[in-house]
Amino acid sequence: MFLLFKQFLTEWNSNKNQRTKLQQAYFLIIISLAVVAGFLSLLNSDFGRVLMIIAAFTAVVYIFNGIVWALLDAFIAPILPKHEAKKTTKRSKK
Repeated sequence: MFLLFKQFLTEWNSNKNQRTKLQQAYFLIIISLAVVAGFLSLLNSDFGRVLMIIAAFTAVVYIFNGIVWALLDAFIAPILPKHEAKKTTKRSKK
């Protein structure tokens, strides 16, 4: 199981898009909080309710973040100038 988790983190880290990584992290946090809140509500319903409120707030941030990025990609990103890769020259040693 540890190797599977390590492989998952390695594949997740190889993803170059930081936005996708952040959205996936938000989603994982939301699911984890909801599961923990469900189990803890069996012992202490008030604490489980607080965790669900935190999960709901994180879900709102997740949705808002996705909307803002979609709007930025649709309207702002096409207007911005593109970065050109700088060419580096290798110096030969004499």
